[in-house]
Amino acid sequence: MGIYRRGRIYHIDFSDQNRRRIQESSHSTNKREAEKLLALRKSEVLRGIYHQPVRMTLGEFVVPYMEHAKANTRSWLRDEQMLKALVGFFGAERQLTDITPETEEWVSG
Repeated sequence: MGIYRRGRIYHIDFSDQNRRRIQESSHSTNKREAEKLLALRKSEVLRGIYHQPVRMTLGEFVVPYMEHAKANTRSWLRDEQMLKALVGFFGAERQLTDITPETEEWVSG
């Protein structure tokens, strides 16, 4: 368990609540930021709130979300319109974890 570097980016290595080994990128070239992320993940594990991120594409997310929206919301038609625009812009194969506030510049720009 610890911090290591791949190329210029630091990664962290720790064990979750079930003692599974987790390796995660810090997305940073700064070792101190990687140390902070490792400390955060360790505290999340100790408090029992750590959940490994789900790897899902935008296209995989749309189908179950729309099933839920149709059954539970009155605005599901609007949700369907917004998701169609998002899939059109980002593409159905884009990972949900890759969609961040930085990628939203197209909305305001």
